[in-house]
Amino acid sequence: DRTDGIPLFAEELTRNVLEHQRGSHNEPTDAFAVPATLKDLLTARLDRLGPARELAQIGAVLGRSFPGTWLAGVCEITTSQLRERIEPLIEAELIIAHGEGDDSHYEFRHALVHDAAYETLLHSRRKELHTRAAQWFEHHVPETVAAEPERVARHWSEGEQFDEAARYWCRAGLAAAAKSAHLEAVAQLRRSIDALVQVPAPESRTRELEALLPLASSLVATRGFASSEAHEAYERARALCLEADDRDRLDTAVHGLFMVSSVSARANVLPLAEELLALAQESNDPGRLVAAYRSLGTTHLARAQFQLAHDVLAQGIEFARRDDYQPTHVRHGQDQGVACRSLSAWALCWLGKNESSAARIDSAVREARAIDHPF
Repeated sequence: DRTDGIPLFAEELTRNVLEHQRGSHNEPTDAFAVPATLKDLLTARLDRLGPARELAQIGAVLGRSFPGTWLAGVCEITTSQLRERIEPLIEAELIIAHGEGDDSHYEFRHALVHDAAYETLLHSRRKELHTRAAQWFEHHVPETVAAEPERVARHWSEGEQFDEAARYWCRAGLAAAAKSAHLEAVAQLRRSIDALVQVPAPESRTRELEALLPLASSLVATRGFASSEAHEAYERARALCLEADDRDRLDTAVHGLFMVSSVSARANVLPLAEELLALAQESNDPGRLVAAYRSLGTTHLARAQFQLAHDVLAQGIEFARRDDYQPTHVRHGQDQGVACRSLSAWALCWLGKNESSAARIDSAVREARAIDHPF
């Protein structure tokens, strides 16, 4: 009854009783106190392992499974010394070993064994070991750090080194977003922002902005343009940009806010479109100017101001014809010059200028084919 039908509990309880009988021939069996829970049982077994207990704790900090070189490195011993010291854990069937030497790999027999080893650590010791692990990864396995920044981020977080934790969670989030793993990106970028709560301003403001804009983009990808979370992220990013007078990122934040507001109807987008145009004119960047005229033209179209929309979009088309204009599909997902031509064709159609509309849409198709990009 005590095992609640849990196979691991039944097995460990039986093992515990047998070990007690082998080691205490003179003590009555009924005087033996049976641990009440599986956690207590596993903790008791670890406590009886002496020095090997600390090795199990350090291994638990690294995870459910880990290469021998990692554990040896964090413990500052060789892999051959590690194999000798970890043998009691293997014999006790708490850890399973695979391979030899530098190719060795270790795994806790069960997730609950890992949890029991980890939970026996005092909070201060846990912080110390996670920090040591993060530092070791940075100095000795940079290829792992580059491929799995979230692993190092977790160690910095558990070590309560919030500045470094924020840096690595942001790096992990950006890497996930680059692979279109937007759900992971959202979770990791949020952890970066959460860690920055513990970092003093103004540095935390700049770092928050680095995470906020990609977070907003991933929120759009996972929840849609009408997402209230994406709207809040872009609003916060815009406020931080204004506070820091960061004009480059302000353009991105306002453009994102314009897009989500256009779909969700949470705000009047005309002032946002006009703000985008003012920022683009300030920069005199043709790519930004074309994008801004597209946004303003789209707004006028939605308001049935067809002549005004056509006039604005025509200005965007003129900037898209400049020699120094570069297609903007990388930044905006589609080329804004092609978009201006397409939207201008709609405006001309609604103005009753069908031949001009057909000619404009033909030019949009030609330009899109010349760019040779799916979107």
